[in-house]
Amino acid sequence: MNMITGIDEKATLPPGIITSSEPVTYTIHTELSDPEWDNFLLNLPGGNHLQTSLWGQGKRMLGWEATRIIARQQAQILAGAQLLTRKIIPGITISYLTRGPVFIPGSEYLASRLI
Repeated sequence: MNMITGIDEKATLPPGIITSSEPVTYTIHTELSDPEWDNFLLNLPGGNHLQTSLWGQGKRMLGWEATRIIARQQAQILAGAQLLTRKIIPGITISYLTRGPVFIPGSEYLASRLI
């Protein structure tokens, strides 16, 4: 698994999301298949297929690379975004984010930390 992890000690969750003083952890995922992320999207109101790892796999055939940035507290995913990146010419790369970031209701504040 390709993953980079960072901890946000200052991010606190609004009351009612998770009653924990644990910090929010951000991870960067680059693996082709990400069943945990896809399951999060499936169960999320407003989750979109354009954010799934399967969409990223399809875009890979067109030269794009998918990277997911996921915010979680303890083991629960709270928010995330799948960013698609492509090299256009040497030295120039473009990226885009479609239908994201996505987040559980009540954790909207994390969206600004993801992008």
